[in-house]
Order: sequence, then structure tokens, then C-alpha cells
Amino acid sequence: MSYTLCDIIFGIPLTEAISRKVYELGYDSGEADEFGFVGLYTAGGPGAGYCGVMLDCIDECDNVKASELKMEPTDTDRQKFTRLWKAVPENVREVIPDSTPTVWLVWHSS
Repeated sequence: MSYTLCDIIFGIPLTEAISRKVYELGYDSGEADEFGFVGLYTAGGPGAGYCGVMLDCIDECDNVKASELKMEPTDTDRQKFTRLWKAVPENVREVIPDSTPTVWLVWHSS
């Protein structure tokens, strides 16, 4: 059985538009680790992933109380994002229109 997972991240998600741009640079968006992103499995959709820090994860087949999820990055999370972002190749960073890290819900498959 497959179901949907959600990573709550502080950083930059791998969107379909970013995937297209990094593909044009010669990277395979299905191999996100090649360009400094965490790659996530998706069942038949475009590659999912992110560059950033996972704050929490919804890995449930049931209801989840939102107030119990970590949704705010700490100073340590912010510093870790900065280190991770610096490891992304410069040509990839240049094609990402908004590199301001924020909290995202990144959906993927089990």
C-alpha cells in the first residue's frame, strides 16, 4: 500500500519549475542529491525534494493535531540551512527565483 507523506521543512522546495531549470543545466531532477537537494519518492509525478532542514514529518494514515507539529525553525535550523544552501552548486542557485528560506509542506509518496 502506498500513501502520502508530508515533510515540514525550512528551506526551498524542489518545484516542477525548478526541476525543469536544473534539468536544462544537465542535472537529473530525479537525482536531487546530485545538486544539493534531498530527493523524495513520488509515485508517477515530478521529482519531489528540498534543500533545507526537516522540522517534522506527517507519516500517518490518521488525523494529526497541527499544534503538535514543529513548524518554526530554531536558530540552529537556520544556520544548518545556510550551510546546506552554500553546498548547492552556484549554477543551480542562480536559476532559483526566490532563495529565501521559509517553512513548506513538501508532499511525497511512501
